[in-house]
Amino acid sequence: MLERIYGLAPRARLEERDGKRWLACDYPLRSFELNEAGWLLLRALDGRTTLRELVDPVTPESVAFLEEKVAAGVLRAEYRAIPSSRPPAERPPVEVIVPVYADAERLARCLRGLAAQSYPREELSVTVVDDACPEPVREALAGADLGGLNVRWLRLPENQGPGAARNAGAGLAESFTDLPGAFPPEPHQGTESPGPFFGDSGEQGSLPLRKWGAWGVHDPPPAGRAAYEKEE
Repeated sequence: MLERIYGLAPRARLEERDGKRWLACDYPLRSFELNEAGWLLLRALDGRTTLRELVDPVTPESVAFLEEKVAAGVLRAEYRAIPSSRPPAERPPVEVIVPVYADAERLARCLRGLAAQSYPREELSVTVVDDACPEPVREALAGADLGGLNVRWLRLPENQGPGAARNAGAGLAESFTDLPGAFPPEPHQGTESPGPFFGDSGEQGSLPLRKWGAWGVHDPPPAGRAAYEKEE
């Protein structure tokens, strides 16, 4: 499976001065005053250990905070293949990450399509990442029929584009594979295979090798910055 690994950027450092704690960087020239939670979180990052091993539980606030600092150039992040501890299963768990921006109607179709799949619901996890849409998509879809799908919602504090939104969602996922497509609203019937959208996985715990998802489809901000930085 792929896990998101975070560490300080090459010219970034944590320092204490004048009774305050800072994340400082020489290039780009940036500094952020941290509260206790932010200080402890960043001190734990070593560039080798997965976020899931460092923070329990991993929250939308922690992921949004870290991804914001990656975008600012003071943290670095990469995906790394981590051996799965999950025993072999006939149907592997599937994590679907849906970045969205200002397209609630298409998002609703995508989610209904996911709900209509024959894949075991208990093995299907869906995270919708709102890339700072002017109207939060979670509010826009309040009361909408999503086919009973259990959705985890994450809203980024600033618009960062589909790549950053996808990465933020991946930070909450147990495993991740790129999903450059869209789910049709109707399930596939009349086959003994797992279906047209999910195939058998070649790696334990990873997403199946058939890669489908939705782009361009991105809730109130999780206050990632406020949870870890001092208020100005």
